[in-house]
Amino acid sequence: MSLILGIDPCENITPPTHLSFFTASSSILISIVVSVGNFLVVIAVIWNPYKDLRTPFNYFVANLSFADLVVGLILGPLSTIFHIFEGLDMLTHFDSQPFKDAVHVVYFTFCTASLFSLTALALDRYLAIMHPQSYRTHLNPVRALLISVLLWIVSILLSMIYFIVGYNRYRFIFANTAVAVTMIELIFTNAKPFEAFATTDASMGHFARVYRRELDHETVDDVGEKNDENTGHCNAVVSSFLSPIICFYLHHQSLHRL
Repeated sequence: MSLILGIDPCENITPPTHLSFFTASSSILISIVVSVGNFLVVIAVIWNPYKDLRTPFNYFVANLSFADLVVGLILGPLSTIFHIFEGLDMLTHFDSQPFKDAVHVVYFTFCTASLFSLTALALDRYLAIMHPQSYRTHLNPVRALLISVLLWIVSILLSMIYFIVGYNRYRFIFANTAVAVTMIELIFTNAKPFEAFATTDASMGHFARVYRRELDHETVDDVGEKNDENTGHCNAVVSSFLSPIICFYLHHQSLHRL
């Protein structure tokens, strides 16, 4: 409730010194890992000599990597400096609110861009699975690039709400919106493909049952035909074996009468 009202219950509480330095050290490590990994992804897509990675999906991946790269290059060092000042108790010697606002705005801007990029990736895969025929015509690399630029513009504009509602209200709105968007995205992008796969599995199961039934029917017919053939063959063999005997018996009877 305090976050909704814009009241920070920990505003006048100083964190432990060891926690501030631990957070600063973690920020340095995370910044290095994030910067190196995402820099390689962006370079791989942009400087691809064969240009076979320049697809809409890879553009969205590069956009996500760029947002995380900026987090590692800008937000990580800012967070490190902030927590070092906090651990040295230097924030009380000057007005640190502008510095805090800068860190918060950068954080919310790039986190919003990352969230939008993930949403674009999910929708891209949704279109590729559900509408593969029209996917290439409706979504080309140029449109993917324009969508990425639009995502950054919207992310920057949404972050400006921070200066209207304040930090506590904005982080409450941001956290709940991120969770809601994630749930809606999961339901929307997975419901239809799962339904299609389930329908396909049901159809394949039906076809399999029909095929098995026909195969069993054909097998029974084949067995019946083979039995008829065997019976006829046996009758022919018996007839051919008994005919001479009958003929010999009749001829013997005729000779006996003579």
